[in-house]
Amino acid sequence: RLEGARDAAAARRKAAARPRVPVLMQQDDEEDEAVQELQALAGLDVDDEVEELDLFDASDNRQGRHAIRGMLTILSDHIRAAEGHLISVGFKESLRIGTPAELDTQRWWLLGDYERTGRKLKLDMDELWYQSTTYADKNDLVALEVFNERFFEQRWHYTMFRLAGHPIKDEAQDLAVREVFTVATVLLCPEHATRSSLVFTLKLIAERGEKESGIWTATIPMAVFFNLATNDQQAKYLDTQIRRYAHDAEVARGTRRGPFRVDAFARAAGVTAERADPSTRHEIAR
Repeated sequence: RLEGARDAAAARRKAAARPRVPVLMQQDDEEDEAVQELQALAGLDVDDEVEELDLFDASDNRQGRHAIRGMLTILSDHIRAAEGHLISVGFKESLRIGTPAELDTQRWWLLGDYERTGRKLKLDMDELWYQSTTYADKNDLVALEVFNERFFEQRWHYTMFRLAGHPIKDEAQDLAVREVFTVATVLLCPEHATRSSLVFTLKLIAERGEKESGIWTATIPMAVFFNLATNDQQAKYLDTQIRRYAHDAEVARGTRRGPFRVDAFARAAGVTAERADPSTRHEIAR
């Protein structure tokens, strides 16, 4: 279905100039004030035009991208096909999906970057991550999987698309978005995530990004995001290592009992008690 929609989307691009996208949106004939507030903070204008997108085709060949040029082309084609698929279920013809961080109207999709999401959305995602991670830790689950489940159950994908100027209006559009989008981690392992590593993106980008970090660093904004996320992961490793050292020292002095336990957020990032052993060095990311 996505493949068939790709050709239709390409034909539409050639047949007409790109229309303007109204940034101030309405829901049930009433202005969504929360959306307007976030957009105003981002400096978006109601007359912003949808520009031609570079997608992955314009990325350079550094960090091994010369070896995955074919994969990058596939991802660009998939983005265009996903646009066509969403348009086919009633989204506006002006819908464009950029690579992560390519479009200002999709800046909020970098959920882990508080500078892009703004304070209000950041606090909401902080709370959702906290609830998901602590629940996953208590029940031996993967934190990102729990977060994803709750993210879509609470219909945050509706918020993502409203902010992008394309509100979800019915069940068919809801299902189409769920079919192709997910919340991913940029930490090269689908089971390792931190709050700062989360990005709302297409499933195929997430799947390929698990294997090739060059996908997450294909643009300057995403390279910055990737480095901040991996730095956060390493910080959790070092924090846990220091706590493990202090715990072991107290046990040796007899002032503390019991085994050392890694906290829920470090565990979600892939840190284990063995990796936090001060006597050895371990890599976190795969």
